[in-house]
Amino acid sequence: MTGISGNLYWYSFIILFILFPPYLKGQFTYDLNKDVEGAYEDVLKLRLGDAGRHVEAINESNLFRVLLTDYVAFARLMVNGSEQDLAIYHKQAENRYKNLKRLDVNSPFHLYAMAEIKLHISVAEARYGKMWRSGRSAMSANRALEKNLEIYPEFDLNLKTLGLLHIAMGSMPLDKELKWLISMLSRIEGNVEKGAEELERAMQFAEKHYSIFADEIRFEQLFFQMQITGDHEQAGKLAEDLRIGPDESPLVGYILAYLNLKLNNNQEAMLALSAVPQGGAYERLPILDYMEGKARMQLLDLTAAAYFEHFLANHTGFNFVKDAWWQLAKCASLAGDRQKFAQLKLNTLKEGRIKSDIDLLAHFEASLPDSLNIQITKSRLLCDGGYYSAALYELEQINSPANLSERQKQAYYYRKARIEQARNFLNVIHRPVYGSTQIGSFGRVLCL
Repeated sequence: MTGISGNLYWYSFIILFILFPPYLKGQFTYDLNKDVEGAYEDVLKLRLGDAGRHVEAINESNLFRVLLTDYVAFARLMVNGSEQDLAIYHKQAENRYKNLKRLDVNSPFHLYAMAEIKLHISVAEARYGKMWRSGRSAMSANRALEKNLEIYPEFDLNLKTLGLLHIAMGSMPLDKELKWLISMLSRIEGNVEKGAEELERAMQFAEKHYSIFADEIRFEQLFFQMQITGDHEQAGKLAEDLRIGPDESPLVGYILAYLNLKLNNNQEAMLALSAVPQGGAYERLPILDYMEGKARMQLLDLTAAAYFEHFLANHTGFNFVKDAWWQLAKCASLAGDRQKFAQLKLNTLKEGRIKSDIDLLAHFEASLPDSLNIQITKSRLLCDGGYYSAALYELEQINSPANLSERQKQAYYYRKARIEQARNFLNVIHRPVYGSTQIGSFGRVLCL
């Protein structure tokens, strides 16, 4: 082959090599080997440095390397990233997606991996309020999985992300900000019940065929119960099936602490937080400082302030910011520092965004003209922690409820009724959640 025709041949080969380096059909696989399993497990444990080293050890012909590279980058962004980091992640993740898309690999994991990357992009964009872009990424994930379901109908791992998308659409609030998004995503069916069933099918499939994915699916089921249904008792039962304990993963520590705080089991929440490994190979979740602060406040321990301050200094998102400032204001009030309370009250109104119920409540309470009543505030905190006798004691220190302001009277009688209700049904509605690792069994401290 000589002359112009020979040159054209080689030029064409070089161009193909550059555009598809060296990606010939059949050369790439999805091999669930030990390094893949190690990287995946380390991501769930938030040992991201170790996960990255496992990823580097995966052969470049094994396309799980691409997916797990994205898992590590996504986890870093969600744990300690910023809005500026989102732009970097978005560009790199889209490149990973495009590199996979131009390959033709005969594996049920191929379209699945592409969908997972798009789901990560969608979640990251939603966290920072990029709802239009988040919706488009969700659509791409949905299309990839629907196609994969047609090709591999028995591959129920598809339902892991499809279930999440159906739950997300089914539970989306019909407010002005999201009405347009529902219209755009109308091709994704919104059905919470169907999504929950799909997650369960995915779990059963994973436990039978690919156990490495079981804990991630269990996490997703947990967050569904925690955030969508609000069934914290059911979530607690699911948590006991996790194979990873709070002493192995900050994420599990967060889940157990969150559930126990919601169930008024403050002592168990603190136990879960104390079990979380500190430093070393583990990423630190700033939200754990916020939760430690909440737990200490429910013991009337004013060292909680240091944890809220550390949270505000390290948290890069906007959720819980207002509530953290309001908790600091409560600390100042309980310490008798009126000037500091007034300043922190202003900070609550100025800082953060109202994107969650807890921040909305903090903003509302900080906007009230009344000062905090110390006994009612203490009683509320103790009641939220499950210390009902101590909470009732604080209310009994108010000699003349008739002299309270109208708003404070309402709070007084409401709190008294809540305490009485909780004490009557204590053994029914307050079940400690320990997860897969028994980190304590000394029972709840009720300050009787």
